[in-house]
Amino acid sequence: MKKYIGLLSLCIIVLAGCGQQEVSGRQAAEEENIVEETDQEMTAGREDAGVKEENLVITVGGQEFTAEVEDNETTKTFLSMLPLTLNMNDFNGNEKVISLSESIRKEDPSCPGTIYSGDIMCYGSDQLVLFYDTFSTVYNYVKIGHVDDTEEYAEALGTGSVEVTFSLK
Repeated sequence: MKKYIGLLSLCIIVLAGCGQQEVSGRQAAEEENIVEETDQEMTAGREDAGVKEENLVITVGGQEFTAEVEDNETTKTFLSMLPLTLNMNDFNGNEKVISLSESIRKEDPSCPGTIYSGDIMCYGSDQLVLFYDTFSTVYNYVKIGHVDDTEEYAEALGTGSVEVTFSLK
């Protein structure tokens, strides 16, 4: 009798272990399907909202610079205004700035602590700022994007006022 109980217990343990593997395999497949569906929903949501995988192109003196843009409402508002050609003024020897005709800031600004050469920011509600030098700051901004080729970018922006064209590629 003890042999039968021991054998029955062993069978129950083995069968329970096999059942767990099957459930775990099913759970993994279901989780994988959920991840795929979520990725598809997110991509469809971006397409429905009119968000495209585009780069911002900044043209200064015939030179084109590509900027990666942030995924925020301020950036979307600015991009919706493009193409746009602006005469930007030098400020503090480290940035070009212009007040736009309408407010673009949609998020609360924050202090980045450090501004990096190539940063594109919104200051206040309507000021577009292109930074061509790296420095510490205590001011609040909303980041729009960043130009990677900062050496030639700084040279192209130069000193004084400059005409800058913004477009999407």
